[in-house]
Amino acid sequence: MERIENTQIKRFLTEYVSTKLENCRPFVQVFGKGFAKKRLELNLGKVYTNVFDSIMVGTYNLFGDHSITLYTSNHNEQPLTIEELSKDSVKMSTMFHEAIHAIFRRTDKECKKYRIQNGTGILETTKGGKEFGRGLNEGLTNWICEKAGLDVISYIKITELVRELELAIGTKNVMKLGKGNISKNIAKILNMSELQCYAFLSKIDSIYILQDKYYNEENFVYLLSKYKNRDNLSEIEKRNFEDEFSDMEEHYLYQEMLQDENYLFLKAQSDNELDAKISYFKERVKIHKKREEEAIAYVESIIFDKYFKTEFEKYQKSNKFSQNKFVKFQKLARLITVRENIRSSEETSSERFKRNFTRIYEKSDKSDSTGNFRISYACNYLPVQDLYQSDNRTQRNKVKEDIEIREEL
Repeated sequence: MERIENTQIKRFLTEYVSTKLENCRPFVQVFGKGFAKKRLELNLGKVYTNVFDSIMVGTYNLFGDHSITLYTSNHNEQPLTIEELSKDSVKMSTMFHEAIHAIFRRTDKECKKYRIQNGTGILETTKGGKEFGRGLNEGLTNWICEKAGLDVISYIKITELVRELELAIGTKNVMKLGKGNISKNIAKILNMSELQCYAFLSKIDSIYILQDKYYNEENFVYLLSKYKNRDNLSEIEKRNFEDEFSDMEEHYLYQEMLQDENYLFLKAQSDNELDAKISYFKERVKIHKKREEEAIAYVESIIFDKYFKTEFEKYQKSNKFSQNKFVKFQKLARLITVRENIRSSEETSSERFKRNFTRIYEKSDKSDSTGNFRISYACNYLPVQDLYQSDNRTQRNKVKEDIEIREEL
């Protein structure tokens, strides 16, 4: 069915998002009361629902009519209602995510002030058409969703990079990134030169691009495999599938495949053109995931070297850790990704830190003699390693609450 302008959903979105952000202390501390509602009234156009798409859940039209569209995977769905939306956690999270893009969208006056063509939050498009900051901006948007109490479903690793920055520069400074202005504000908050900041953002942009590529390529494998059994589909399923397949054939990645010498070689060696296409995209998924891992490792090494390395090396020399510092490094170690089958000589500094910290953690598990690796709540002590293992749920929750309270102070 054709897209529907859904005025009820727009009213619900505006009130729901505004209320949630009004109750989000980190957001209000930086942007003030009433900011979210005021910006939504300024930057949000129409809200559309019931647009068919097999992959997309929602989008914000930054460059056009500033509308939000919530998609459906079924042609025959009735117009989306507030009740149905409220029960769909994925759509709710997506709606909130897109609304944040709208809140931070640069107005024409702001674009002129910052000498950009367009932007939202960290994301900036220059007058020459170049784009910077999309990757980190998606992670920041998810991070704000989490702070407001919503689960996130996309850009998971990029969101974890933002959590690493939160450990490094603090919650308030991460929230300030939403004010945008790469060359001045973002560079200052990250304690980088303008050139360093653009290089840092560009590397995270490459992670975003790689994720987008293999998400689509995985879907292509699914569609091509499904094509083999298309005769067993119902009429409604066939209609949905035909639209999906047609969109795939028009996608730039599919068009690139048709000219790629690797595909042409597979096609020449195969008795089945469909199997050649499936093999090609499976290989592309592997390649892009490996490149993504390498880019993530590179970015995490920058974050570790800039914000954590000196402090951690100081600990290694003194062999003393405060409770708060231990918890911070424990969280960092959990967030950092270590590539599989990587040799020690090829490790980045962040991967090496995780390996070394794991050894410290294991050492603390074996010894209670120093007290350096114990977290206290009132007069009760619980080893860090028991936080998620203790059968005493009440005690465990108290310890976790104490950690969270002290970290906010």
